[in-house]
Amino acid sequence: MQTKYIIGIVVVLIILSVIPVYFGKKIPGMKTQDVYNNLVPGGPGSKTQDNSVSQSGTSINISNFAFSPINLSVKKGTSVTWVNDDSMPHTVTSKKGIFSSRSLSKGDTFSYTFNSVGSYDYICNFHPSMSANITVTE
Repeated sequence: MQTKYIIGIVVVLIILSVIPVYFGKKIPGMKTQDVYNNLVPGGPGSKTQDNSVSQSGTSINISNFAFSPINLSVKKGTSVTWVNDDSMPHTVTSKKGIFSSRSLSKGDTFSYTFNSVGSYDYICNFHPSMSANITVTE
């Protein structure tokens, strides 16, 4: 009987330690930085993470569980900034692993500069049905 209670407590503690990572928030006193860096490609401190907004780039809005526009064509060298306007957290993740954001809460942004011509399909890791494409031309 006591074993079931101990297992239950351990499960609750594990769930409570994972929630801040999933939603991209910190609980006072918890250190989630290392967890982010190990679990989320492009997490804080990663070379692919860039939260700056480009003045000469293009924006993509994330709202109602969709990227808008779904298809975008840009010139090589263009910075694209995604803005999460949704109440749920989302990611921006290339299907080929070329770029990936951390968990983006409402109001958060992620930018990536496309320096190579090609087609870039991307999704939200939390909601894989959310998908879109960026085509980069000369």
